[in-house]
Amino acid sequence: MMKKLLLSVGCFAAFSGMVVAQVISSVKSTVQVDKVLIQYELSGGHSTDYFSISLYVSRDGGKTFEGPLKEVTGDIGRDIRKGTHSIVWDALKEIPFTEESMVFDVRGERQPVKKSVYLMLTGNSTTWIGLRAGILGKVGFYAEMRANPDAFKNSDYTYKDGILTDYTPAGDYEFTGKSGYSAFSVLGGVNWQVIDNLFVYAGAGYGKENWLVQVEQFTYDGSSPYKVTYAKCDGYSNAGPEVDAGVMYRVKWFIASAGATTIRFKTFNWTVGVGISL
Repeated sequence: MMKKLLLSVGCFAAFSGMVVAQVISSVKSTVQVDKVLIQYELSGGHSTDYFSISLYVSRDGGKTFEGPLKEVTGDIGRDIRKGTHSIVWDALKEIPFTEESMVFDVRGERQPVKKSVYLMLTGNSTTWIGLRAGILGKVGFYAEMRANPDAFKNSDYTYKDGILTDYTPAGDYEFTGKSGYSAFSVLGGVNWQVIDNLFVYAGAGYGKENWLVQVEQFTYDGSSPYKVTYAKCDGYSNAGPEVDAGVMYRVKWFIASAGATTIRFKTFNWTVGVGISL
């Protein structure tokens, strides 16, 4: 003959406990044939918090508690977020009895923030080859380097108004018509978790964006250039402290970012990135 669970609901006592700025409240129980349904509210705290929830029972009016109970299903265990939740306890399977008064205690403990390593390919219209590596968590950090293929080309002269203003070698020179940026950035910073999968980041470092024109040098009696070099156009060049900031969004292992960067607050560029979170 199957045992029938008789629970004295009138003796039920709700338990509300403060758990690291999180409140467990509105604890209610009802009997469903041979099981007990316990409902509770988890409120307050930060939107990124995850909690471990466990259930305890007292059969002596709350003097002592047994648990954590094992024969439970529903919103219990790890990775519980704030909201309205319910737990189903298979009472007769765990503690055989026929009629008793019980008090339930729902307990919560905040889980340590999960950290993960991330790697991203980043770039913008000037430094379009880049790598960002860092740690994601409540608060994390990152390091980033961006460059273009001409990043480490140096200039021997200065270009202005169609001439080299500081050209002193004997001989002549010609412009080849080739020009472009010699640019790179090295940065480091921090990132913060705003909500579950949304992060903001901000950092600082050093950046260079020099506009170079290619120059061929000739001797007075030579028809072939003896040297090919570069001249920097100061009016379109900038180097010095760089700051950047933006947002990152994670979907499972995939992560993307969008932000802005500036060198000495004289240049401005949008930066994007895609990568993986491990």
